[in-house]
Amino acid sequence: MRVIVPALEQGCPAHYALRTEGISHEVFIMEGNHDYGILLKRLWGEGEGFIIVEGDIAPWPTALKHLEECNRLWCGHNYPMALGGEVGVSLGCTKFADDLVQTYPDITLNWDETHWRYLDGAVIGSIAFRTGTECHRHQPPVAHVRSREYGPDNIFVNPVEAYGRDT
Repeated sequence: MRVIVPALEQGCPAHYALRTEGISHEVFIMEGNHDYGILLKRLWGEGEGFIIVEGDIAPWPTALKHLEECNRLWCGHNYPMALGGEVGVSLGCTKFADDLVQTYPDITLNWDETHWRYLDGAVIGSIAFRTGTECHRHQPPVAHVRSREYGPDNIFVNPVEAYGRDT
């Protein structure tokens, strides 16, 4: 399955993690506030499923294998979302299956006009509304590499102890 890395720079954590694991991937540099939505809409329009690994996400070994093998229309790994340790699923490490993309080819309305800060809500909301399903969540969480401007960088949680094995 095609692995896409929307990032601010080529040398991002996702690229290094995927390269280390030998996973073929494409890095797309996001320069404008709407580039991410434009990219997602274009990928969806190609009619084949894909996996998104955002540039600041570092999946653990075999995390993407779990997504590829999952039979759900869309699924993703949880990851720390923000200051305070809240863990959830968003676009950071998400699979959109062939069946989802092909069954709902017009679901991307306005994604290309959505600011990146609101894109996760637009994508998740439109898919949930059209399919009547929620994104299937995989455990344990993947790492979300954040700079100090987003919060402290000295918090460590052992994901297996805290959340259990993959579900």
